[in-house]
Amino acid sequence: MRWRYMAAALFLGAKLFAGTTLADIEKDPKAYEGKIVEIDGWGWGWMAHMPETLRGCRLRHAKGNTGSKNDGTFSDGNLTILYPVPLRFSGKMHLKAEVSISKFGWRMKPISVSKRD
Repeated sequence: MRWRYMAAALFLGAKLFAGTTLADIEKDPKAYEGKIVEIDGWGWGWMAHMPETLRGCRLRHAKGNTGSKNDGTFSDGNLTILYPVPLRFSGKMHLKAEVSISKFGWRMKPISVSKRD
């Protein structure tokens, strides 16, 4: 189902932005609205601990980012966002998501997520 959604989004004119950082999206989320971004980073579910790589880092949450109460956390090493990560997962991830904006703020709608070693 996700591949169909991604193919439809690309067909309808959504552009794929590889190498984008969360700071870029935080600065101007409207510029990325409806666009698909790819980001490498770390993710952890709300029942898991932060990965060892990020322990001791003072990561702030991206301004205007919203999510549901069951969302986990994703970070590119600079900022954190709320993102649907499996409950007990903690580790490296490659994120492919569409940026959407609501009246409450911006969020990332998942297209595909792959866990990395």
